[in-house]
Amino acid sequence: IDDMPRDWTVEILQETGGPPGRRGLHNSKGVGEANIQLGFSAYFAVKEAIRAIRAERGLDPNRFELPFPAMTHDILAACDDS
Repeated sequence: IDDMPRDWTVEILQETGGPPGRRGLHNSKGVGEANIQLGFSAYFAVKEAIRAIRAERGLDPNRFELPFPAMTHDILAACDDS
């Protein structure tokens, strides 16, 4: 594997005085914000696909509910009015 470093030294940072997370990962964008937004992008892409399918079938493209998280049966049900 070419993209893995040969020397992968990991060091646990000790908390210093002050609020927790002032030094280290918890004070950065690497804690989960990007991952949550990535999940939202998939959810909204599915909603747009449902709108397109409904419009193609002659149904109102904005008249459906899609729960979050959306399961396969929720997506299929949103594509049709029956």
